[in-house]
Amino acid sequence: MTRLRSTFYMLCTAFVLAGVLAGYSQVEAKGKYAAIDGLAAMHDIRSERGKLCFTDHYHYGSSQNLPSKKMAVRAAIGSWQDFTDLEYGGRWSSYRYAASKKVGCKVESGAWGCEIEARPCAKR
Repeated sequence: MTRLRSTFYMLCTAFVLAGVLAGYSQVEAKGKYAAIDGLAAMHDIRSERGKLCFTDHYHYGSSQNLPSKKMAVRAAIGSWQDFTDLEYGGRWSSYRYAASKKVGCKVESGAWGCEIEARPCAKR
């Protein structure tokens, strides 16, 4: 599992570098233009409640084997933020600004695990 995860992160890093080298595009929202750079420029983006959000691209985060639900949710959010930051940068990685959030948790043998999904958004 660790080797698979390392390979996955290496591939993601390659995509991030390709996106950064690809330049940027602009999104028009309510008559204002915002520069969208890196890999984010590959996705459809729209203005939602004062933020720029991917229209149909979700990111996922997960956690497992934690002693409480609260800790499992925090770890899953951290997982979501870490991957989103790796792929699109800090501007898009705040779970606070994400849209279409879904959280599912379960406990097995006293240990909690959660899975989350959300569409990345950035402040304008």
